[in-house]
Amino acid sequence: MNKNLALFGNKNFIYFFFAALLGVMGEGIYGLTAIVLVLENTDSIVEIGKMLVLTLLPSVVLTPFLGVYIDKFNKVKIAVTCNILRFLSIAIIPGSFYLGFFHVSIFYISIFLSYLFWFVLEPVKESILKEVLNREQYKQGISLVQGAWQLGLFSSALIAGLLIDELSTNVAILVSSSVYIVAAFFFITINERSIEEKRHTKSSFIQYRADLMEGWIYIYENKKVMYFALTTSMVLPFFYAINTLIAPFNYQVLNGDGISLGIIDSGAGIGSLISAVICTVITKSKNVLRLILASIFLTAFSTFLFSQTVSTVVAFVMYLMIGLFIGNVKVLTRLLVFENVEERFIGRVMTSITFVSLALSIFMSVFIAFIAEQNLNYGYLFISSALLIPLVFSLMGAKAEANQLENDTMSPLSSVPSDCR
Repeated sequence: MNKNLALFGNKNFIYFFFAALLGVMGEGIYGLTAIVLVLENTDSIVEIGKMLVLTLLPSVVLTPFLGVYIDKFNKVKIAVTCNILRFLSIAIIPGSFYLGFFHVSIFYISIFLSYLFWFVLEPVKESILKEVLNREQYKQGISLVQGAWQLGLFSSALIAGLLIDELSTNVAILVSSSVYIVAAFFFITINERSIEEKRHTKSSFIQYRADLMEGWIYIYENKKVMYFALTTSMVLPFFYAINTLIAPFNYQVLNGDGISLGIIDSGAGIGSLISAVICTVITKSKNVLRLILASIFLTAFSTFLFSQTVSTVVAFVMYLMIGLFIGNVKVLTRLLVFENVEERFIGRVMTSITFVSLALSIFMSVFIAFIAEQNLNYGYLFISSALLIPLVFSLMGAKAEANQLENDTMSPLSSVPSDCR
């Protein structure tokens, strides 16, 4: 706990913490409101799936190529720009409505642009975090930021539910856009002089391609990083899959309303917030891999149990369990990635994780929507079964780590002090 308090003595981390918190709050309100808006107008799970694909498609094309630029240029400036652009792209929905020229095409343009900026912003934030913390602060820092992330999800679900029911979807979207201006301010206050800004007068296409390939080769050759990166890449598709089904489940199975939807959805945020607190302690454990494996299994089991509930209260509790266990997976696998990636490759590694996450999320959104249109329970069953994949990746990552330790032990240099090599 003392280390956590010491971490808040780092002003850059404080600014980053609140910027991350506000960003996730805005995303949570916007994402949930958009799903409700589509469901109200179409009454189709497939349409929700299509909307979610639209949020991902542009980013999945661009993201793998952004890592080079993230590693080269000032990340704070990129973050500020993305926050401002996201504010504008979201605010156009209520703005056009109040000015009397709203059309459904404006909604889809907003979705397209806002998520393009969002998925650029996410790996940028991960890279900033790597730079504002020293190596001793990684574990606590990642856990606390995960706590901010989940606190944002928790609060945004409740806020979205209340705004939708008591006011309107337009007010909810307007509120979600506004927080990005405040988040941009927090990013601006980060002391740029303490973060290395890599200036390049010119960057040719040949150099860009070389840097890009260097990053991909680095990931491929570092098997431990690759497998744990693949594991953490499964978290976002899981969230997209259950988010595709949460509104239909609430309205069709539980006969709920906007408030009940917000309450249930907040369960995942509360669970993940608890996870973040737990992870600040268990990151010191030598059994991190076992905790990851157990959490993946329990996430799958909780998801299946959630699909069998018929009570809002029970659904909330089960969603809390889902948030708790998947939160463990996200924090612990990201920690393993952070600890084993060289700083000069962090942007390229994180954008690669985002790319894989987005590609899988597109598949999950479409496939789950198609299955759930026939039967909601089949959709949840598929989601639970799909979690076997990160289970396998985690085991392969553990094997790669064991092989690396064995090679290090057998190496003649392993017994020679590093300053004598």
